[in-house]
Amino acid sequence: MESNFVGGRLPTLGGLSQESVRSRWINLALILVLVGGLSYSGRAAAGTGPQVQLAASQSPLDFGDVSTGTNKTKTITLTNSGSASIRLSRAHVSGSSFKVSGLSLPLTLGPKQNTTFNVVFAPGRTGNITGSVSLVSNDARYATTIVLSGTGVQRHLWVNPTRATFGNVGLGIHSAHNITVTNPGPASVTVYRAYASGSGFSMTGLRFPLKLGPGQKTTFSVVFAPVSTGSVTGSVSLVSNALHSPTTIALSGTGVQPLQPQLSVTPPSASFGNVGVGNRNTYAFTLTNSGSASVTVSQAHVSGSGLSVGGLSLPLTLTPGQKTAFSVVFAPASRGNITGSVSLVSNAMNSPTTIALSGIGVQPLQPQLSVTPPTASFGNVGVGTRNTYAFTMTNSGSASVTVSQANVSGSGLSVGGLSLPLTLTPGQKTTFSVAFAPANTGNITGSVSLVSNALNSPTTIALSGTGVQPLQPQLSVVPPSASFGDVAVGTRNSQTITLINSGTGNVTISQATPSGNGFSMTGLSVPLTLSAGQRTSFNVAFAPTGAGSVTGSLSLVSDAPNSPSTIALSGAGVTSTFLLTASPSSLSFGNVTAGSKSAPQTVTLTNSGNSSVSISQINVSGSGFSASGLTAPLTLAAGQTASFSVVFASTTAGAATGNVSLVSNATNSPTIALSASGVQPIPLARTLSWNPSPSGTVSYNVYRGTQSGGSYQKLNSSPVSTTTYTDNSVLAGQTYFYVVTAVDSRNMESVHSNEVSATIPSQ
Repeated sequence: MESNFVGGRLPTLGGLSQESVRSRWINLALILVLVGGLSYSGRAAAGTGPQVQLAASQSPLDFGDVSTGTNKTKTITLTNSGSASIRLSRAHVSGSSFKVSGLSLPLTLGPKQNTTFNVVFAPGRTGNITGSVSLVSNDARYATTIVLSGTGVQRHLWVNPTRATFGNVGLGIHSAHNITVTNPGPASVTVYRAYASGSGFSMTGLRFPLKLGPGQKTTFSVVFAPVSTGSVTGSVSLVSNALHSPTTIALSGTGVQPLQPQLSVTPPSASFGNVGVGNRNTYAFTLTNSGSASVTVSQAHVSGSGLSVGGLSLPLTLTPGQKTAFSVVFAPASRGNITGSVSLVSNAMNSPTTIALSGIGVQPLQPQLSVTPPTASFGNVGVGTRNTYAFTMTNSGSASVTVSQANVSGSGLSVGGLSLPLTLTPGQKTTFSVAFAPANTGNITGSVSLVSNALNSPTTIALSGTGVQPLQPQLSVVPPSASFGDVAVGTRNSQTITLINSGTGNVTISQATPSGNGFSMTGLSVPLTLSAGQRTSFNVAFAPTGAGSVTGSLSLVSDAPNSPSTIALSGAGVTSTFLLTASPSSLSFGNVTAGSKSAPQTVTLTNSGNSSVSISQINVSGSGFSASGLTAPLTLAAGQTASFSVVFASTTAGAATGNVSLVSNATNSPTIALSASGVQPIPLARTLSWNPSPSGTVSYNVYRGTQSGGSYQKLNSSPVSTTTYTDNSVLAGQTYFYVVTAVDSRNMESVHSNEVSATIPSQ
């Protein structure tokens, strides 16, 4: 379109001029001026018309939760349901973060015709955001407004660690690192895909799409398997709907030439010492792959008379660091010194690996039997009781020993734990016991004779002991008395009593009788028998029925000489008190900006009485106040505490008061006074000014966009006749882009001026 401004050539900014190649258009220079004080914001009401004529498929249109820094698009179908054509001339968008795409205006819709366009929500802040799209036709009656809403949220994705260093890794092997992915909240995060870069890097353990709720985490592995030597860097990128996506984990590692296979044996040599002809001795060895590549042992050659290998199945492959055990046996067939070796043939660099061996074949010893200890004294043992002594029998020769008999002499002596006949191989041991249970008082001597094929058969153990008159049973009580102190009426207190048989004979308790108002006993079932040294515990309780001091006792009747044993009991009943205190007793939240929440403040409740307090309700009054962290019903024992938090969420400006009241069985259920003040955020404005256009210009239009180069939305609802305009709808922390056009008397509009931008400071 060409300009038809009256007056010929347009004036220029600062003495300079700029003309379009196609026509002469104004190049308006914009000047931003920060205006102090208060400002207001608003939008013109959408035109009204019969709903049957022009209708949108969705209104209101709610985008739900959308992450700041991202956008969400919804499609609108616009239908002319009337019988006459409608010409749409303009689309006005209000509300930060909303814009329209896919709608080319002017647009004519015939009867029953429809068109679609997109509304995009790209929140620049968190919280609820509202706006509208107003579609204006050639007839002001036919217009429609689509109400828009959405919520800006912040999604985060954390990884730990953020860097994985694999160090030196040999070619042909791999190393792995575990990575933990966490959603710290408050909104769900979806990981759509992940990709690894860098030679030799890969990852496992993730399935997509992966949705993590607030606080949820997952773990996956990153693997480095170098294909060549040298340093390698790379990364794993997690693509999600969180802020700052993709989330990247830096990777590094170095591929190195693997070491040659290496085989080591521990110990490297062995001496079997003296081994009787016809017998055998075994030595254990550990075979280790001490290199970084697999080792395969293919052969094991043994040299030397009487030597053989056991526990080694060939061929055998050991991975780097892997170990295995095997044995070498020396079974001499004749007397004399013998030397030999085991040579292990493998693909290791030090193959064959050789173990030097030596031993001496000697004339075998005769069977030999030894007993430890060789003698035993049982000391004093009460008549009717018993004492037991443990013995170890060992074949200390080089040939098997068979024990055929165990003959016991001496009154009250007996052998246990020995099943005959019994054969012991060279070096083998077994245990058995001898018991002394005297039937009469006096010194007793005796022995156990073990008959076997050993050279020293019979092997004899000398025994002695003394039968004595057993002590009388004795019953001890710990503690001998119990004081319960002050106990609230309607409650109970208990103490543990321990009974000990401190004598040498059994004690039988036949009766247990408590006396005294409020005293009782649990956990003791009579009759009860305690063996010598045995103990048992039970509880004595005091549950006063009224105020005042009380004394009593517990009498234990038994067959002990000190029967009956009496436990003195005492206590005092006191009146129950139900007291509940709150600290602090009032909370002040100060000034809180409307639309935001205060930091939580904590109140601690304490049961300062001597009886349990039951809290049945927690009531909060006052607009904007809320409490959390305490769920009723709740019972606090004497001295117990509990805490809860109170938050003030301001919705309007002005002073606010309220309280938290607690309903309980306490005589002084506390009320916590609450106060706060809601304050409005400081509004902002920006003023534009420009150089006047040539004569013939009668007004100006001001346009604003949120991206450089447009699209732009017209700000003024009526023509601007001056060279300044104040934008009262700016938001803190946002960046805006402005252009201006000139309009002549025939309502012809120039092209856009140069673009200027302004970033509104955060409050």
